[in-house]
Amino acid sequence: MFELTGGLSYIVPLMAAAVTAKWVGDAFGRGGIYDAQIELNGYPFLDNKEEFNYTSLAADVMRPRPTEPPLSVFTQEGMNLNEVELILKETTHTGYPVVVSKESQYLVGYVLRRDIQIAIRMFVNMIF
Repeated sequence: MFELTGGLSYIVPLMAAAVTAKWVGDAFGRGGIYDAQIELNGYPFLDNKEEFNYTSLAADVMRPRPTEPPLSVFTQEGMNLNEVELILKETTHTGYPVVVSKESQYLVGYVLRRDIQIAIRMFVNMIF
C-alpha cells in the first residue's frame, strides 16, 4: 500500500499504531473479535489451540426418534470405505456423530452426510 500511494513517510507511525493495537488487544483478551462474538452469543466453539477432555457420550447429546434404528456413528479411530457406504445406504440422516471408538462412545465431533459423500467422490476420483 505504501508503494502504491507514495506515502512512505507514514510507514513508521502506522507500524507503531499496529503494534500498539496488538499489545492492547492482547492485554484485554486472548481471542479475536469473532471469538468474543461466538462466546457472547453462546455458540459452540472448539478452539484448536486448547486440549479437550471428552466427557459427553453421543447418546446423551443425540437420541434417535422412537421409530428409528439405533444411533449410527462414525469412529475417530477410522473406518473402511465399505463400512461408511453401508451406513450411508442404511440411513437417511443429514449428519452423524463422530465418537472415539465403538467401545468408547465419547463424542468428539459431528460430520455432515454431504461432506462424507464429497470425500468419497474425491477419493474414488483420485484412485481411478
